[in-house]
Amino acid sequence: MGRIVAWMSLWVVLAGVCSAKSGGILVIVNPTVPVAVVFRNELRAIYLMRERLWPDGTPIVPVNRDAESALRIRFSQCTLGAPPMAFSEYWARLHLQGREPPLVLGSGRDMVALVARVPGAIGYVAAGTPLHGVRIAGRLE
Repeated sequence: MGRIVAWMSLWVVLAGVCSAKSGGILVIVNPTVPVAVVFRNELRAIYLMRERLWPDGTPIVPVNRDAESALRIRFSQCTLGAPPMAFSEYWARLHLQGREPPLVLGSGRDMVALVARVPGAIGYVAAGTPLHGVRIAGRLE
């Protein structure tokens, strides 16, 4: 029972983080990605590099904003449960295993351009960002 209460409390806190700013966050994918919707638990697995292939076998190419970006901080707290800097040791361990963290870009425009160009790519932008050549696969409010 205590675990259920803890999880419910965490969900309420994370829901507040995700809706703290108006407009929300759009999850965008390259049009070739073979799924219609990417759910929050899937985003977590993708952005922790635990899920590396789409159902059709295409490599997943996750793209992040820079760690200091307010959007990245919101996205990380909403999907991963902690701010970007909390994962420094995690990425160091993966690096020792020969795995790299997601690509990092500095702007929403760059994010849209790369996701549009790279098959299997997934990223996120603030709602209201012009979207050309990508598909919306989710929304974090």
